[in-house]
Amino acid sequence: MIAPYTIKNGSPEKPGAHYDGKGTNFSLFSANAQKVELCLFDPSGQHGYIKGLKSGQLYGYRVHGPYEPENGHRFNPNKLLLDPYARAFGGAFKWDDSHYGYTPGSPDGDLSFDMRDNAPYMIKARVPQPTTTANNSRLDESTVKDWRNTIIYEMHVRGMTMDNSSVPETVRGTFKGAADDSIISHIKQIGVTIHSVFLLQSLNTAMPQNSKQWWKSFTKPELKYCWTLSIIIHSRGVTQVRL
Repeated sequence: MIAPYTIKNGSPEKPGAHYDGKGTNFSLFSANAQKVELCLFDPSGQHGYIKGLKSGQLYGYRVHGPYEPENGHRFNPNKLLLDPYARAFGGAFKWDDSHYGYTPGSPDGDLSFDMRDNAPYMIKARVPQPTTTANNSRLDESTVKDWRNTIIYEMHVRGMTMDNSSVPETVRGTFKGAADDSIISHIKQIGVTIHSVFLLQSLNTAMPQNSKQWWKSFTKPELKYCWTLSIIIHSRGVTQVRL
């Protein structure tokens, strides 16, 4: 069982889950939600609706609100949702009809309301370890000192490295390949000051082949792009950001 935790007012400044060494701040935005439940999961699969704990905890959200498909609202608290700002995952996504907010096969079609719990089949978000380095993933005054002399170079990891003979073959298509000395030397030579990496989000590949639904994480990188499951960045004077 999960022990009780003290609940305090949090901060909306950083979306997602952030552990500061004493507790975890959770922040989620919805323009039309009426209530949000934070579900915490222990390794045995039990869960409770509580808030506040340290890194490593698995969690998900149930969001209450109007179920009015004709008006574009499909809130269904029976469905466990993945934090769109999650920076780490736990477990695996398994396809099951219970993920639908409506009941497949119902005479009402996608206007029906499904009451099944999809939590056993849903991947969970994981509270990550606090970062130990400065956050340079956003363009602000801390990363850009002189906008007039700033040149942003947007890079596709695979496109830049897979056919590049200057990059060691074992790291092509990975973040380490994108941070190889040959790549950094090239972008510095052409005057780049900010190195932006894109299309690196984690993808869900467990959907049925005939499904038109697809999702990706906004903030968690795809592990297959990583080198030994870690992101290695060494910019040698070039600021690196994620978009």
